[in-house]
Amino acid sequence: MKKFLKKKKSLFLLDEKGQAGTVFRLMVDAIVGLVILALIVSTLNYFYNLRVEVSKAEFRDKVSSAVSSPNGKVIESDSLIFSEGEGYTSQQIQSFTSIPAGCFKFISNRSFVEVDSSCSLVEFKRNVEAKIYVKCWPNEEALFAPCEQGATDCCEMYCIISFGEKLVVGEEDFGC
Repeated sequence: MKKFLKKKKSLFLLDEKGQAGTVFRLMVDAIVGLVILALIVSTLNYFYNLRVEVSKAEFRDKVSSAVSSPNGKVIESDSLIFSEGEGYTSQQIQSFTSIPAGCFKFISNRSFVEVDSSCSLVEFKRNVEAKIYVKCWPNEEALFAPCEQGATDCCEMYCIISFGEKLVVGEEDFGC
């Protein structure tokens, strides 16, 4: 009986060389898996950042479009991506529209965006996807008394930019 026990080999035990090869292969597979995961994550991050940049460009385009035709009609965007901490000021809007900063107001009652008390600054509290609504209309008083060339406090038109809330045509309340 002793002879039989000595000759019996387990099916699950390999010699040292076989075990080392299996561990090495497992380590290589794990590294390859991590590299693939890193590539996927970086690709997703790249495309998210690209969508944010496209959203910024579309935001500028929609505001510029409303400014170029101040007829009181609401211009609605597709859903845009805004990042946490991102913000806009009326001075930034002035820089790409050449309309005085005091002629723009931001409004929103949504929880993802904070508008300051003067309605000239908006900041996003978290990453969000939302539509913007822009409405510009002419200043009736400026039609009768045009603004002087280079005036920084005279509005020939007023514009409201809303984040996530539809604006109503015909309600031209420029209050904040």
